[in-house]
Amino acid sequence: YEEGLVACDRAFQLDPSLSTVWVEKSEALLHLKRYEEALAACDQALKRDPSLARVYGNKSWALTELKRPEEALAACDRAFQLDPSFPVAYVNRSRVLLDRKRYEEALLACEQALRLDPGSAMAHNNASVAFAGLKRHEEALLACDQALKLDPSLPLAYLNKSATLADLRRYPEALLACEQGVRLDPSEVRLWANKCFIL
Repeated sequence: YEEGLVACDRAFQLDPSLSTVWVEKSEALLHLKRYEEALAACDQALKRDPSLARVYGNKSWALTELKRPEEALAACDRAFQLDPSFPVAYVNRSRVLLDRKRYEEALLACEQALRLDPGSAMAHNNASVAFAGLKRHEEALLACDQALKLDPSLPLAYLNKSATLADLRRYPEALLACEQGVRLDPSEVRLWANKCFIL
């Protein structure tokens, strides 16, 4: 992603008006967890082309991470208006709703995302959180397993799997899921917290 930012900056030197470069820059910044900068890049892209649903999806991700849920939901709504078949907006919407413990609505958003893109590991992952919040633990585990089948490098799915297994008092399996997640992302504090709880 750092190399992508360098390429974006070079493209801006040649033509600062390219909205697509601002989109790519926002995505690189999101992956680097530089959310304020990502939000600024989204705004630059939208200044140049306000019809980009993908940018509103990126904007909702940044706003969610910045703990601005109402604005994140509004960005999702705008993405839906521009492109009702954009699955990432539904995934982002589910994330905002999960943060607010609105599990039924989050599950509906995940289902819509999966209708549009059955291969979305994040939609399955978010569905697992919604199922767990609704105390539907077996469905939560199935959703975690599906997320990991689609993307075995997704630490959040291991986090959710470990939490659900711990809720079911299946501690050895929960510990194993934590350890798999920590190997992928040793900086994910919630995995360490789960491990602490399990041990």
